[in-house]
Amino acid sequence: MQLKEVFNQLRSLFEELVKSIIKQIESQPILDNMKVKYSEFYKMFLERFEGAFQEITDSLREVLPNEQLKELSDAFSSYVTRKIKGTPMDEIKELKLLSEKLIKTITALVNLPEVTGVPLLQGLNLENVLKLSIVCFIFFLERVRF
Repeated sequence: MQLKEVFNQLRSLFEELVKSIIKQIESQPILDNMKVKYSEFYKMFLERFEGAFQEITDSLREVLPNEQLKELSDAFSSYVTRKIKGTPMDEIKELKLLSEKLIKTITALVNLPEVTGVPLLQGLNLENVLKLSIVCFIFFLERVRF
């Protein structure tokens, strides 16, 4: 019984010591300076990344072979740019838009004929399969919040 009491006292002393150290660290002005420097560095990084990303997407758009790929590139570029800037948006709606453009792009590139001969798969083509998989994925995202 005495050993348990000693352990409890040591634990409470250790917790108080840790709280005291944390308060002392938080009260130091260097921590505030570090927070300011970090936010400045992060803002500068985002500005430079945004510029480089825009140059890459502009260059990529010039070499893309068809309009569907260009639309997908534009939508993705717009989404990433808004994420970088911190613009509020409906994530699910934006992901649906991107997925629809991705489906159109894939079907335009592949353009597979419809599956025939299997009764349950009549009328099932690549576009329908992709739409179903995207709907299932978005349904999952709506239910699970990260």
